[in-house]
Amino acid sequence: MRRQAEDTITAEVRNLLSGMTHGWTIEAQQKPFVGSQRTPDIMVKRFGLETIAVEAKPADVPIEKGITKMRDIYIGSELTAEWVGISETLQTGVVIRYPGELSTASGDELVGKLVSTTEIEYKLISISSGEPVEFPMAGVARGSLADIVNALHVGASPSKQIKDAAQAMERGIKVAAKWIEDAIPNRPAIGQKLSGILGEKATAEACGKAALIITDAFIFQHALAGKAGFESVRPLNYYDDAPVRHNSILADWAAVLRINYVPIFKDARRMVKEAFCYDEQMSLRVLRRLLDTAREIVKSHLPQIHELAGEIFQTLVVDRDYVKAHYTLPESAALLSALVCQDIDVDNLPKVADYACGTGALLNGVYKRVQRLYEQKTGRSSREIHREMMENNLCGSDIYSHATHLTFAVMASAHPDVTLGATRVITAPCGDMGGGDFKTGSLELLNTNQLTFIQLEPDAEQASGDDGEATAEIKRAFPHGEMDIVIINPPFSKNADRNSGKGKAAFKGSKRSHDEEKLLRAALRKKDIRVGDGNDGLGSYFVDMADRKLKIGGTMGFILLSSIFTGTNTQKMRRMLSEEYHDVIVVTIAGNSGHDSAFSADTSLGECMVVATKGVGANTGRARFVCLTHRPDSLLSAQILACEIREQALTRKQEDVPHGAMVTNWLLAPT
Repeated sequence: MRRQAEDTITAEVRNLLSGMTHGWTIEAQQKPFVGSQRTPDIMVKRFGLETIAVEAKPADVPIEKGITKMRDIYIGSELTAEWVGISETLQTGVVIRYPGELSTASGDELVGKLVSTTEIEYKLISISSGEPVEFPMAGVARGSLADIVNALHVGASPSKQIKDAAQAMERGIKVAAKWIEDAIPNRPAIGQKLSGILGEKATAEACGKAALIITDAFIFQHALAGKAGFESVRPLNYYDDAPVRHNSILADWAAVLRINYVPIFKDARRMVKEAFCYDEQMSLRVLRRLLDTAREIVKSHLPQIHELAGEIFQTLVVDRDYVKAHYTLPESAALLSALVCQDIDVDNLPKVADYACGTGALLNGVYKRVQRLYEQKTGRSSREIHREMMENNLCGSDIYSHATHLTFAVMASAHPDVTLGATRVITAPCGDMGGGDFKTGSLELLNTNQLTFIQLEPDAEQASGDDGEATAEIKRAFPHGEMDIVIINPPFSKNADRNSGKGKAAFKGSKRSHDEEKLLRAALRKKDIRVGDGNDGLGSYFVDMADRKLKIGGTMGFILLSSIFTGTNTQKMRRMLSEEYHDVIVVTIAGNSGHDSAFSADTSLGECMVVATKGVGANTGRARFVCLTHRPDSLLSAQILACEIREQALTRKQEDVPHGAMVTNWLLAPT
């Protein structure tokens, strides 16, 4: 009888999971292993990802029994042809245990309890460096079916293949970039043309960006080849037995540009057509290397392909060391994204902005969460909302055109065959515009509702290419009070950084003169400033701007130096949060060093996350302070941690009698 009840629950779980995971194959009681009659309770598969086995246990059976079976019997078993994923053996499993309240329920009552319960225990087991690794390492996680879906998404991600693809991409780009750089002294016109296209001097850094943009175009070309509207576009494997020729590559890209994707393909095509033409030998050598690099990556069928470009980009940008524009670690991006976007209204999708978007880690993190929530709530593909989100709801700006290129590309890659006619991801003008006009990048939005462009006249509304190419409407308006979510990891440059002998002045750059830096800082001081303070660097200015762009009830989330909560220079910002916001959450890390206390890569300064909802509420004037024992070490731990932070009962209030901190759960230490 107990087995019958367990099977009934598992059948309903399978049905509910199928309705929450568009594009996945989910079946119960299958025989997925070669030469074995064993049947995990549920099998989960999606193209390009790892296959997952799910072992379920009722409330009166210890979950350890399922963990042992998963780890010692299922993990590593060879999969049948029907269930082979990106690996031929089972690399990932999820063990769950149903709460006792389900044991006596049936029919509609059972479905209702499954949908509402948050007491399902679960543990993820996966192979790392050849050995099974459990998450959480100690104990179990608890949550809802939606949390199980998140675990499936994370568990299906093929970590080894992602690492291998990132290394291949970085290796190919660095080699090709060196070939381009070496050709410039003999053919200065190459450098001059690249400089005009990229908007910067043709340095080694710029050559790396050029190689990255071309690689990205090749990867997108392969994703589009042969689909409706792109029938004439050749896949990359066409060139396995065919020579690489300028005309064929340019023809493929022109075919794409006639329909869509001007922000991705236009610069790549111009570089090949206008710059590389001066050295045909170098050009063909570079194109073959980058095409082979892209070909190697697309063979992996990784959905995360375009996110790899963002990680590679970080190694190419020298100026980030000057302005402290550090890359947001994927786990940190997942945590902050989950904190600012708990839920969505599928009939009123959120408008999201990042005004220092970099390579899009945070903006794409929120978008992926919106996609997942939409599919969980509707059972339909997030393809249905892709155009609306990309054209109207996802807003990003950065001073690097190559960063905005990658931000657009990584988000567009979610559904590459969906044609897009507009974008709100734009490059913000920064520097001497001539005639005594100095632009401060995205911070121009402190005084205005729109950004004008470096490349376009102030009244230009479209980015268009050569004759016959599609046009993309550039939506440059960013009205105050529009956004539901503003999420930022801004550059926190300071006039003095005790942790480095290198200056970190605001607007400092490797190609910017000292006089221009001073004039830019003077231009910023003329803005309508409310809480920003130049003595604390640029971070507080971005918070000032985020406040203006948020609607009442909207949520901001940002990463800044932990010192913002003690310094006198940020007192105005703290007062704004304490008097005009509610549901304020502050997250820090109790690390042994600055690096261990940071949410960003390549920094030795302690950081904090702050999440706050605009408007006066019941808990205005208070904040929930959470100190982590260490930074989240996986995407799943970040997502679970976000739920823990939101749901964790407060252990102490500020006015209570002080006592030592009490560590709870496996990652969280509330204070």
